[in-house]
Formats: sequence, structure tokens, C-alpha cells
Amino acid sequence: MRKITFFTVCLMLVQLVGLAQAPSLIKKKISDYPLVDGSKLPTEAGWQLRLGDEQKEGKIEITANKELFIKAASGEAYTVQVGKSTETVFSPTTDYTIEFKTKVPLNNGRGLDITFRDGKNFAKLVCVTHNRVILNGEKEALAHLNGKEYHVYRIAVERDKAKAHLYIDGTYKTSFDLLAKANSAWLSFGKGNTKADTEIVMQYFTYDLTGAYAPL
Repeated sequence: MRKITFFTVCLMLVQLVGLAQAPSLIKKKISDYPLVDGSKLPTEAGWQLRLGDEQKEGKIEITANKELFIKAASGEAYTVQVGKSTETVFSPTTDYTIEFKTKVPLNNGRGLDITFRDGKNFAKLVCVTHNRVILNGEKEALAHLNGKEYHVYRIAVERDKAKAHLYIDGTYKTSFDLLAKANSAWLSFGKGNTKADTEIVMQYFTYDLTGAYAPL
């Protein structure tokens, strides 16, 4: 008979709590329709380059393996965005889902920044680094992982509830609150922190504006 220790009981309770927190969402695969991948540069796929004041443009290229490679040294940035009036439209009116497959081989700052606003709510910067996923400015990480390897990240957003759910490689990790504020809808990804050296490799980035979906 297996010996039940205090540690085992605590571990079981933690696992049960984690399961209880997972949202009840419809499952759907959305990676079959990438809006950005290694077939063309984001600016050729209807995304706009977004640079802040005094930011120098970093480098982006398509690798031999059909990946997007973003490289930006200190003082450089490379961020692309879509919104209501861009060629690729991001204008949620209901729940929605964001998904991307990426790795961050090098960073000494925030790594890959993801920003989204949906007309009702907005999220703090979601940052994927070489070893964790964080909300910019928050002390506790959303997840810890080896970000130097490829992972599939999904953010399923329940718009009316102002709630976002994070999945990594098909597994639910945590949920976080969005901040309520009416504003123009837009979505961006890239390297926005100029006080860092960063390398980002991405296989695809996509979103689905028909609902908040768990991975299939």
C-alpha cells in the first residue's frame, strides 16, 4: 500500500485546486489558419510596424526553416500591430482567442511582448521570456518554463467577464483579470523594451474572434 505523507496530501490538494480553476470552454484548433508565419514578413501580411519615440528599428528575417526571427539589441525595437482599420483586422465584439508558437533564445529584459485591447478591456503587457511568462509590473509569474525551447501559447479571453486564460502546450496554467476601459481595439507582438538585447523565433501567430477556446 502506498504510504500517504503530508507532502503527498498537499500535492494532491494543489493539483485539485488547479483543476478546479480551469475554465469550462469549448475546445477548438485555430493553428490551421495562421495570420503570421514564416511564409512572409508581418508587414507583408497586413500588420503595421509600430515604433515608439526614439526607437531604432530592430531586424526581422525569415529563416531557412520558415520561421520569423526578430533580433533587436539595446536601443532597438520591433513591434507589429493590427487594429480596427488595418489590412488584417482585429476588432473583437465577443470572446476571442490568441495563439502563437515561439521561443526566446536570448533576452535580458521582457522578451516577447504581447499587447491586446478589445474595445472594452485591456491587458497589461504579457511577456514571454527565456524562463517564464509574466504580466509586466507584477511580482508573481504566470508560468515558469524553458522559454528557449518552442512552446505553444494560447490566451483565451472572455470579453464580458474581463478575464483571460493562459494555456501552454495545451495545458491550462492560470487566469488573469483584464482592466476595464473603453478604447480602440488593437493587438501587437514583438520586442518593445529597448533596454535589452532580445532574440525571438516564431513559427506562427494567429487569433480567432469568434470565441474563447481551450486547446483541442
